[in-house]
Amino acid sequence: MFLGGCDVRLCSRPLRQFRASHSAYFKLRRVCVRSFTKGSAGSGGSTGSGGFENSYRGSKCDYNIAVSYLPKDRFQENEDGELIQMLKDKLMEQKSKGLTSPTGEDNYVCSLGNESIAVGVADGVGGWSELGHDSSEISRVLCRTIESFHRDNQKLEPQKLIDSAFSYIKENEIVKVGGTTICLGVLDGNGAANVANLGDSWFGVFRQMPPGYKFECVYQSLEQQHFFNAPFQLALIPNKILEDGKSRNAKYIVDSPDDAELYHCQLEHGDIVLFATDGITDNVSVDDLSLFLTDKVAEFRKGAAKPIAIDSKTLLAMGMELTSKVNKLSLDETYPSVFAQRLSHLTRMRYMGGKYDDITCVLVYVD
Repeated sequence: MFLGGCDVRLCSRPLRQFRASHSAYFKLRRVCVRSFTKGSAGSGGSTGSGGFENSYRGSKCDYNIAVSYLPKDRFQENEDGELIQMLKDKLMEQKSKGLTSPTGEDNYVCSLGNESIAVGVADGVGGWSELGHDSSEISRVLCRTIESFHRDNQKLEPQKLIDSAFSYIKENEIVKVGGTTICLGVLDGNGAANVANLGDSWFGVFRQMPPGYKFECVYQSLEQQHFFNAPFQLALIPNKILEDGKSRNAKYIVDSPDDAELYHCQLEHGDIVLFATDGITDNVSVDDLSLFLTDKVAEFRKGAAKPIAIDSKTLLAMGMELTSKVNKLSLDETYPSVFAQRLSHLTRMRYMGGKYDDITCVLVYVD
């Protein structure tokens, strides 16, 4: 058993028949004939979209920031029409204690300082919930700890922030068990962006080429996978679980902050930076995201004599619409998602359908 990322089970019949319209921004690629279920039950909270916006003023660049999220429904019935009672009881217990996460197993970083901002996303590994653990805890605690470390030292590089925060959590045993991906960026007031990515969360920089035309993705991270649907991840695994696993020949994915890929780019005025969990990138392509941003910005600037900056409230509306549209596609069993196409290529069988998951994104407009 490999624990980490492998939370999608294949089946020869659909879990449930969904009817959802396709977004005009997200293109159909090809017809597929199989479907797959929508992921593990997971843990972390109830369904309900959310988000917030903020702004940062730098020496040469200002940043308008919006965070939006939409977790999947943990109380959804399975294909036999029965709720997973153990998980339901655990979620209800967490809810009564105020411990549920509004972002599900996903979480986000948004820390604004005087010298830089730290923004990013993390995605807790859902497989741990099937063993009775809170799979949302590690991503939530890691993101809050990164924000705290960034406020104390805004010159830390993103990889160092991740390493410091994860080491603190591990050494103080704040989280006992769990795994998470992380994609973290530090953007300074001069427009320099440094990003560290571990796993299959993602970031991309979109730029109008030339200004006023289509947004193109000019920088992006590459996902890190040990094998299909098993991303690199930071993991905390008690020795007892490791010892018990040896008798079953169980194997666990354990990666280090040093394994993160590092990226550096110089941002320009008018750029849009997107950080997203795989709830977005498993469903829609980078080209589709480019079309979405192009259309939304064109709507905002319609009638303006010259390009105007996108304020944080407009950015939040864009982010909320993006998460909503991707969520609808993830529930559409006739939609050939990015994940379905990859699976079709890997297995040489045709699969179709969106991949239902938590969705979290952070949008940053460079003013």
